[in-house]
Amino acid sequence: MKRISKYAVRFSFALILTMLFFANSVSAEEVTTYDEYKKCMSTANATCDLTADIEDAAYFWYAKGTTLNLNNHSISGPSFLVLASSGTVTVNGPGVLETTDDENGGVIYVYGGDKDNANIVTVNINNVTVKNDKGWSAYIQNRPKNADGIYPAYGATINFNDSKLVGDAGVTILGNFQDIEAKNPPVINITDSTVDVGESAVYAAGYGLYNITNSILKANSALSVKSGTINVKNSKIYGIGEFNADVQSYNNGMRSAGGGIQIELNDGYSDHIKMYLKDTEVSSENGHAFHQFSAKGSVKSAIMDLVLDNCTFTSPKQNNFYTNDLFELTKFIKGGKYSNLPEKSYIADGYKAYYAASEEMFYIVKGAESLKVSDTIVLTVGETIKLTDNTPAFIGHALTNIAELNDEEIEELSKIVTFNDKEGTITGAVPGTVKYHVYLDDAFAVEGPAKDVTIVVIPSVEVVSNDEAVNTDEVVTDATAEKLNAELADEIKTLLETDPEDLTEENLEIRNAVLNGSVLALQLATDTVKEDDLKNSVVKKVNGALEKEETLVGYFDITIDVLVDGDKVSEIAELKNTLDVTVPLPTDLPKVAEGKTRVFYVVRVHGDNQEVTKLNAVDNGDGTLTFKSNKFSTFALAYQDVDAAQNDDTPNTGSIATIGIALMVASAGAFIVIKSKKFLD
Repeated sequence: MKRISKYAVRFSFALILTMLFFANSVSAEEVTTYDEYKKCMSTANATCDLTADIEDAAYFWYAKGTTLNLNNHSISGPSFLVLASSGTVTVNGPGVLETTDDENGGVIYVYGGDKDNANIVTVNINNVTVKNDKGWSAYIQNRPKNADGIYPAYGATINFNDSKLVGDAGVTILGNFQDIEAKNPPVINITDSTVDVGESAVYAAGYGLYNITNSILKANSALSVKSGTINVKNSKIYGIGEFNADVQSYNNGMRSAGGGIQIELNDGYSDHIKMYLKDTEVSSENGHAFHQFSAKGSVKSAIMDLVLDNCTFTSPKQNNFYTNDLFELTKFIKGGKYSNLPEKSYIADGYKAYYAASEEMFYIVKGAESLKVSDTIVLTVGETIKLTDNTPAFIGHALTNIAELNDEEIEELSKIVTFNDKEGTITGAVPGTVKYHVYLDDAFAVEGPAKDVTIVVIPSVEVVSNDEAVNTDEVVTDATAEKLNAELADEIKTLLETDPEDLTEENLEIRNAVLNGSVLALQLATDTVKEDDLKNSVVKKVNGALEKEETLVGYFDITIDVLVDGDKVSEIAELKNTLDVTVPLPTDLPKVAEGKTRVFYVVRVHGDNQEVTKLNAVDNGDGTLTFKSNKFSTFALAYQDVDAAQNDDTPNTGSIATIGIALMVASAGAFIVIKSKKFLD
């Protein structure tokens, strides 16, 4: 028997595959006229390339398996440009499908099947602009009533991908299909597309699946629902129609109430509405973002399930939600933002509502741990704070938007602070304390937080001198008083946030004084100190800081005393900000020799560890000396006479060091002036 070589077998197999490929493939056919277009799309499995615009196209049924490539051309006609009832039909853009005159027709018409559990027809619309002057852009039609009393529309699917639908109305499944047990109900998928029409963008009338992903719906009532399951992800739904508070439902379409989502409970439809929205924006320019109403005589709710997962609802002129007595769903809001405070029963377990003053939006947040809680807000009488991302904000802001605040609560807060909603500020009105809900990050709880927060308004602290012979107004400038008030407020806040059991006796007295409304004051106390009264270690530290050419003049103390009702209870030894301290010079200092100039220094010894710092000082030329310090304890004054020739550019009243410090003093604008006659005597 003659053997067949393996190469011959390979060749024969390849030839068979090639023959099968060509036998089962149909090359694209170019179509220019309506007749060529109709003939091509009436042929099963045909691919038709449009090479010219076609006008006045009459409708016909597309054959199964056909593909139409528009190639930047358009097809227009009175109605029904794409009709399909079996197989898969695909229309690829870019290009335009446009109907011009049919009030009850549409651009795309899909006829559902009469058997359950079978995929009958699928229509794919890819990168196409669909225009309609009247009627629907697309709809799925049911067949005549069958023996089971059902108008069947099984196994029909329309897929819109990267397309745009404009004109009179969007897409729908006709309401006669009501088989809620169907294994393959009709489906409309809208993905990466825009539906921008006059009436409903999506009208869920018949029972089916409506899947909207990464898309935009915009219409008088954007998403209108009477039955079916609606899944929306990462999309935007805009209702732009006029608000109608008395809208009534009826059995042939939906009258617009201007809602973003408009739900009609109508006994003439299958009901069984299930809606699942995630990461989606819903808004209404004039009406409710979510508007539910019922036909007269309705006795049950059509909404079986609803989940709003991290969605944003806005409706500037009406409440976000309008529902009637038949609406029974609860706990369906899981995160997101709302321009109005939702009903408490709508918010899912574990979530709380917070108000963001800067956005005028309510955040629904899972748990309170994501927001930082401020234990205390302290401000002085007359002090104003702005509610921004970096300063505390609290529930008292925008009072008119928060139903939970009753008159007593408003009155309680208003006793100590003044609100300015337009500017987003609060101002300390009178000294006092109130416990309330306070949060950072410009957001706060509508419901109660985990713990109460204390709002304290303290009096604008008086700053005085311990020298009765000196006018206090001359001793302390407004800028210095402002700095000291701010520092004291921080100290008081710390005391109020600390467990009283952990405070020293002195600090506990201050804390209680604030809470009880006692008068607080700061006293700048100065006094000379004799060397014999100082510790030897302090004297050694000062001498060690001085050069041998520098002469020690003497020692003095400066303290900032905290007074409660006139009695000293504590001292502030250290400030966050530096203050400019001006002291009188001794009148009995040796005269400066001719050709010399005098440079002054202040040596500071501070704290238990006797930290030594040498501070430059400025001779003001009027018998006073100014230096900077943020720590207050023991100081020593010293000077050195240097050759004036070393400072040719220096005025006769000071040295180079003095000029540099003087410029800093001028820019600081905050002074403590000490005029004690006993100083350094």
